[in-house]
Amino acid sequence: MVLQFIRGAALASRLAALAGVVALAVILPLTAGCGRQTAPDDAAGTAPGRPADPPGRRPAGRPAPPRDLEARLLAMQPEAPDTAGRAFVRNLSPAQAEALQAAPERLRQAAAVNDWLEVLEELAEIPHPQTLPAVSAALEHDDASVRQKAFAVIEGYQTADILPLVRKGLGDADAEVRLAAVYALAAVVDPAVSALLIEAMQDDSLFVRQAVFAMLEAKPAEVRQDVYEAGIGSPHDDVWGEVVSAILFHPSHDAVMTLMTGLKSPSEFQRDQVNDALQFLVSERFDSYDEARTWWDANRHRFADDLEEKPEDDEGAAEPTAP
Repeated sequence: MVLQFIRGAALASRLAALAGVVALAVILPLTAGCGRQTAPDDAAGTAPGRPADPPGRRPAGRPAPPRDLEARLLAMQPEAPDTAGRAFVRNLSPAQAEALQAAPERLRQAAAVNDWLEVLEELAEIPHPQTLPAVSAALEHDDASVRQKAFAVIEGYQTADILPLVRKGLGDADAEVRLAAVYALAAVVDPAVSALLIEAMQDDSLFVRQAVFAMLEAKPAEVRQDVYEAGIGSPHDDVWGEVVSAILFHPSHDAVMTLMTGLKSPSEFQRDQVNDALQFLVSERFDSYDEARTWWDANRHRFADDLEEKPEDDEGAAEPTAP
């Protein structure tokens, strides 16, 4: 019960910190005179799970987020993706079959953007493998709204057949198209999804990177571990912070070893945060990665797969294992 309470408190803290990141991400471009709201340069960014600015250390020129904008800024965050997935229609109605059959020709004849959007809107209501050629064609369109709408057609698809389409979308020049591409992965559990999530985690856009973590909890353990290992050394502070938080919520032997690699960071703040996480998980702090690994190799037998410490009577049954 205590552990559940602490983890619940950690979740509340994480959400509060993330709200601060989103606020800065939107406010900074506005105060710089930009008409479009985009993520700031990460050199001036803030990591989830860390103070926006330590007392007395606010960088020159960085404005404090106006409090009266907080609710509006939170409302601007994209909705969490639906990870439940959509089943393909097995028994098409006559109207659905006709729509799928007519879609390629309608797109070839479409002269206006609205014509493309109308066809894609219809296809979004018919989850079926036959929609994929239309999506592929739409991703070649010059208008970003058409390319973005293409991913709405396949959002919720569970098949790995959409991965090549998502890979193409992640290379799009428009950040909103890339965000839509990531969201299309929400229900895919194929291990090959790891490579695309890792690619998205390196995106220039804060919102594209955060979309990875919005769906990560629903991915298989091996996919989450792939993301942890790639993200713990990320140059983006928000990614690093999200990885530490995710490991706290889904600890494992592999995950704690990944967390320990964070002790190699040149940032004293990051090392302190890793030690805070390790103290929460295994009740220890370390001066270096080598010290942490030596301790873990000698004590990992004390912990179950989810990092819960085993009762004393059970510890003797398991001998320390080599790394």
